[in-house]
Order: sequence, then C-alpha cells, then structure tokens
Amino acid sequence: MGQLSVNSWLDRCESGGMAGLHTKAGHCRKPVLGQRADKERTCRAVKEDRQRLGQAKALLEAELGKQFSGKALMRFLKSLAADTSV
Repeated sequence: MGQLSVNSWLDRCESGGMAGLHTKAGHCRKPVLGQRADKERTCRAVKEDRQRLGQAKALLEAELGKQFSGKALMRFLKSLAADTSV
C-alpha cells in the first residue's frame, strides 16, 4: 500500500464522505471479451474444441484479433453459464 493511495482515499473521504470512497463507474479494467460482441463466437469455438480450451483460445484470438489469458476465457465462460436466468 503506497502513500499516494492512502492520501487519495483520505482526499476522497474528506470531500465526499463514505460515498466518496465508492469506486465510480468506468474506473475498473474493461473486460477483454464482451457479453454481446463475443458471446456467439466464443460459444462456437468452445463447442468445436470442447476438450481443448487452449485450441479454442488460439482460434478465438486469431478470429477476434485480441490477446487474452486462459483464465480470462474461463471467467468469461463462467459468466455465460451464470447468465442462464432466462
């Protein structure tokens, strides 16, 4: 924890109270894979190489023109599976 972080928190707390400490929208890292844009391609690639996510990842990286980790792909797939409340 750096002094800059602590001072930033103190400034935010003094200016906005406890509400000032909440992280504002848009200040987090943007996801590499998007629910709307990449859902269909990701599902198709995983269905083609169901047992080999490494190959599905390589196919998606080439097709989408994005670089991401295997963990990012797993998190995205879990978010798709959790979004079955329809």
